[in-house]
Amino acid sequence: MVRGFRLKLCLVLLAVLFVVTMQGCGGQTEGANRLVDEANMIIKELNPKLRSAQGLIEQGADYLDVGDIEKGKQSLSAGSADLDMAISNLKTAKAKYEEAAALDIGNNHRLYLEAVIRGQTADIRTTEALARMVQLLLADPAVTNPATSVEVKALKDELDKQAKLSEEANAEADRIAAKHADEFKNS
Repeated sequence: MVRGFRLKLCLVLLAVLFVVTMQGCGGQTEGANRLVDEANMIIKELNPKLRSAQGLIEQGADYLDVGDIEKGKQSLSAGSADLDMAISNLKTAKAKYEEAAALDIGNNHRLYLEAVIRGQTADIRTTEALARMVQLLLADPAVTNPATSVEVKALKDELDKQAKLSEEANAEADRIAAKHADEFKNS
């Protein structure tokens, strides 16, 4: 039961590693670029913390799998704190992308940012689901309560859904950037 969410954490890390690059066109390009740079910096600084959280949560899951509940809970708890911080930072980065998209920039740049924002929304929801799953495991580390098992399954389904949405949004952003590469480089 515990091992099933590890892959999802890796998907979150891969999605968050997606960093936006934009050179704009339109009247407020400079402001949009500044906001995108700020959001990118937040994500860049967040990535090592997410890798740390991943290691702690995997370690906690390993401990739980072999029945060492106390060590498992300690590791999960430490990883949980990093996930909570990650959610806050992802929301801050997303807000900066949204602010940039609302400025007077070129339509293709706006479409690109809108796809990035959809990916960020899915990443936030994924990280929130992971945080909830960790909280469930902290409360019921052996997953003995049937309600815990049901909620863990629902969270796994949510993780699958959000991972797919993030992947699709990031692929769309990549397609937009590739299709308009000259415009993005020369503006």
